[in-house]
Amino acid sequence: MMKRLLTGFSIAFALLIVYVIVVTRVSAPVLDDGPITVSQGGAAYQGPLRVGIAAHEQGMQTLKLLLVSPANSQAPVSPKITLIFAGSAQSVAKAEFISVQGTNGMYMSWTDDHTLVLNLNNVSPESYTQLFLTLPPGFFHLPIAVQLRDFFVGILITGWVTLALLIVSGTFLLCRLRITRESWAVSPVSSEEAASHFNPLEMGLLHHGAIEASDLLALLYDLAERGYLQLISHEDHEVSFLRTRKTEFLNSVELNFLLILFPEENSHARLTAILQTLDRELFSAVVSQFYVTIYDGFAEKGFFSENPRVMHLRYKTVAIALQFCGLLVSTLWYFFFLTVNAGPIFLGVGMYMAGVILFMATYQFRPFSPAGRDMLKMCAAFQAFLTRPDPISLEGANNLLFYRYLPYAVSLKCLSEWQNRFVHTAFAIPDWYMSDTNLALSDTFVTQAAEDVDLLAELLVRVKDPNVD
Repeated sequence: MMKRLLTGFSIAFALLIVYVIVVTRVSAPVLDDGPITVSQGGAAYQGPLRVGIAAHEQGMQTLKLLLVSPANSQAPVSPKITLIFAGSAQSVAKAEFISVQGTNGMYMSWTDDHTLVLNLNNVSPESYTQLFLTLPPGFFHLPIAVQLRDFFVGILITGWVTLALLIVSGTFLLCRLRITRESWAVSPVSSEEAASHFNPLEMGLLHHGAIEASDLLALLYDLAERGYLQLISHEDHEVSFLRTRKTEFLNSVELNFLLILFPEENSHARLTAILQTLDRELFSAVVSQFYVTIYDGFAEKGFFSENPRVMHLRYKTVAIALQFCGLLVSTLWYFFFLTVNAGPIFLGVGMYMAGVILFMATYQFRPFSPAGRDMLKMCAAFQAFLTRPDPISLEGANNLLFYRYLPYAVSLKCLSEWQNRFVHTAFAIPDWYMSDTNLALSDTFVTQAAEDVDLLAELLVRVKDPNVD
């Protein structure tokens, strides 16, 4: 509903502004001598050019004609202009000259009830001489476009600003409400079940709706914990990655990620070499495939009521249309009606900002089905398990539990809470991490390991196109 309202409003209003401008704009000032025909609709034509159009002002109908301007000539001019009205105007029209140099040498006379003759003698082009005609309401049958223009012009600028703020704030609130509705809440129960159904990258994408540096770091840790990688920390703060020949149980996302780090089936790569040789376009395409694979997998399992990538495309189309229409409204109004009322320019800016907000928020819109919401509750329960305040002993298998769930804690951004669950006593560094020491505290290990690979994760997330999904 929101996208239809925004799209309909933006396109309709932009087309309305285009229609108003096409119908009401004045093509040119009066071209010196020559008859001017004033139609019953209030439009004044000199030949094929529209030189004036009537408007509502203070309860009356007015018609202004620019008779002399520097565009006509640089020397004094003496035009004789004839106005021919479609209706009987002599008895009801009030006509007067308005000029910077005064009205000396300017005369007008009615030759009949429909014809007004103007005589201007030696008028300077810089005088910007105008004829101002005031007629009673109903004399002209003004077209809808003129009435709309007068309606827009009559709205105070504060009204336009208020409407623009309402559009921007309304779009923001609607996006926020939708994102909040589709995010998981803090769970009152804790459970480890979700770890057996989802990998850290999938859970991170569910948690914050985008692949971030923490998710790529979690993916590195997860691959290392499962025996596909080794991290080697050198004394010169250099880091090496050693890939094992093991390939079984790798999904397409993990396999493509390893191929990026180890091109041409290399088994060893140094961090500096990865940073220097990383193919940015290729990696962006790989991350795009991450979204496709993960979201398509969720859709196949019935977690979405529709494919989110298709939904994202629709909302992004709406957002782009809103931005385009906003720019169109502001630009056209600036060039054609700025001196009358600048208010619609603010409305156009508001439409553009609303489009930007919608475009940026779109990737977090996810159409979860009832099964998908149950999945979120299960993931929230796992996050509650990671952040529970009661400690976990390092004895026995629990020592391995810290590393097993470390990638999830990184991806769900609750690493410190997960560390706090373990007593700060010495314990063995995992086999997949090699450094100068064999024993460390949990927080010391995590800090050192994070420093080694954070740079890579931050670079990778900057390389990827944030809009690919």
